[in-house]
Amino acid sequence: MSPLAVHYVPVVTTVLAAIFSAEIFRRYREHPERLHLLWWALGVAVYGVGTFTEAATSIVGWNEPTFRAWYISGALLGGAPLAQGTVVEGCLECPWHGSRFWIDTGRLARGPALYDQPAYELREAEAGGYEVRRIPT
Repeated sequence: MSPLAVHYVPVVTTVLAAIFSAEIFRRYREHPERLHLLWWALGVAVYGVGTFTEAATSIVGWNEPTFRAWYISGALLGGAPLAQGTVVEGCLECPWHGSRFWIDTGRLARGPALYDQPAYELREAEAGGYEVRRIPT
């Protein structure tokens, strides 16, 4: 897949999410006692909203209204892969947009992101397993 083709994956996932959500909802209407189908249809539709705004960045490019719509729905509903980022000079760099966040605090080091990311402290628990605590910003 060429580097440019990968930017159009959200367009395809948006279309597929719309098709699947409509089909699941149709099945729910046939069997209203199967409430889980309604929840699945809503979940897939919400995912589709998130990927739609990601697709918009591929089609119209980045501008302030697109970024705000993406941040509200795409980042929150579609799930940007910050966990797949790389560590650069003490910062975690987003693989999609290049924003950087300080690893130790989650504070924004470089945009285009507008907000800090949460940071967590992890330690082994005496009873086994792990304990996680959010670091206050």
